[in-house]
Amino acid sequence: MLASHIYGSNFVNGYKSAKRQIANRARQSATLGVGSIITEFDVEFGRGGRRLREIDHFLEAAQATSWIGWQLKEYHRLAGSPPTGSLIDPKSGSLRRSMAERFSRPYAEAVHGQVLKTAYNATSRVFTLRMRPRDRPGQTIVRFNEQFVYPHGFAVSIAPTVPWSYADGRLVVSTEHSAEVDLRVRPVQVRAPLL
Repeated sequence: MLASHIYGSNFVNGYKSAKRQIANRARQSATLGVGSIITEFDVEFGRGGRRLREIDHFLEAAQATSWIGWQLKEYHRLAGSPPTGSLIDPKSGSLRRSMAERFSRPYAEAVHGQVLKTAYNATSRVFTLRMRPRDRPGQTIVRFNEQFVYPHGFAVSIAPTVPWSYADGRLVVSTEHSAEVDLRVRPVQVRAPLL
């Protein structure tokens, strides 16, 4: 596993630099024949709306790469930790919903076969997964947080039609064949009440 920390010029020079760094890590992991994960990247809340757009660009560039995010909860100011926090406001201790929504993206936790394409559009909140299942029966699991991603509900479409179930943030898709499967999860459109 090739683990990367991406800091510094990724946000100083903007989105293109982050995209280049992520692409370089993907090439390196392919050359080594290992998986890749971004274990740290700059997510300080400091610049408000501008920072949120930068994080959106970074996460868009990192869609084909595994990544994790974390935040230290400060009880005393430490050197190197962001003074404005990230997911949690260090002064009030409250969750920043705008940050939680960005990090609560749907993802394939386990895929029974080969991923051909995966994507998440943060604006439309549509998650797609195209896969080629193995020749034997198995399950693919997609995780998402309804509270932040689909607060008004969601709709699932799968072609060809295969059995699926959902409980506690886990969408389980069962496959028994090796034909390509296209999965799409989208928010339910909320209609304004009639007056």
